Amino acid sequence: MRLFNIYANEEFDDEVDKCLMTFLANYNTSGGRMALAPATEKPKSSTNPSKIMRTEKNQLLNIFPNPSNSIFTIVIPETAKFVKIVVTDLYGRKVKEQILQNTNQAELNMSVFNDGYYNCTVTTENAKYEKKISKIE
Repeated sequence: MRLFNIYANEEFDDEVDKCLMTFLANYNTSGGRMALAPATEKPKSSTNPSKIMRTEKNQLLNIFPNPSNSIFTIVIPETAKFVKIVVTDLYGRKVKEQILQNTNQAELNMSVFNDGYYNCTVTTENAKYEKKISKIE
């Protein structure tokens, strides 16, 4: 019995909700156990225009030096009235938040945090940018 197929590919992040909805729609229990059938065919690859737009927009965000041992400089491509910077760990927990006004540049001090990878989300009144940063000693 085929219930759920999931493929890890370049569009995986954009397909998580769709896959979960497919799974829930096809959910079936047998004796109190969930059964997953092996995938029979790989879906055809397609270009997702919204993913391309996000990727191009994220390339406009400049964070340097990356990796860094303490201070990251963040430059956004526009001077914004409102800038919100949120840093999360790889588990999605918020570890730092900064709110700035009338700027296109910010310094992010990560010296008190453990080494590792973090997600940096910069939100302005016009756009949302995301990049990974690496904190090293």
